[in-house]
Amino acid sequence: MKEALAESGARPAAPAMEEIIDSYGREIWYLCLMYLKDRHLAEDAFQIALTRVWEKLDTFQGKSTLKTWIMQIAANTCRNMLRTGWYRLLKKTGPEEMLFDQAAKDDTEKREVRQAVLQLPVKYREIILLYYFQGFKIHEIASALGIREGTVSTRLKRARALLAQELKGGVEA
Repeated sequence: MKEALAESGARPAAPAMEEIIDSYGREIWYLCLMYLKDRHLAEDAFQIALTRVWEKLDTFQGKSTLKTWIMQIAANTCRNMLRTGWYRLLKKTGPEEMLFDQAAKDDTEKREVRQAVLQLPVKYREIILLYYFQGFKIHEIASALGIREGTVSTRLKRARALLAQELKGGVEA
């Protein structure tokens, strides 16, 4: 990957993007899907995010890992889409099976957890997604979202409490 990134030119080489997509494509897609809760919007966000990565790859400074930088672009793309008036007009209450191919194959408990995560407010959902589903550490999440580590820790704690409350049927833990 380093050789492809080091090539000169206005745009990164195609092999570098292919490697990025192979390495991180599934995670980017899943992040977009969980953020937006709509397959078609997630596809759009995925493509926009990869286009931005391709356009800005030569400006990557290495202050974080490449994965963190790419996920930051994807998260920002999704946040921008959530802010649009168009998104607010869409009906976002489709069955979970439409969002996830494996949902029908998963056991009930996994579906309940996934559904509870989808019901979280965005600021908590993004932390859960990055921490548990993407395996990011707190400092990586802080870097990806442009917030302080203490804020990430607080949101993670609150998100866990909300999930515990939701999964126990609304009873405080």
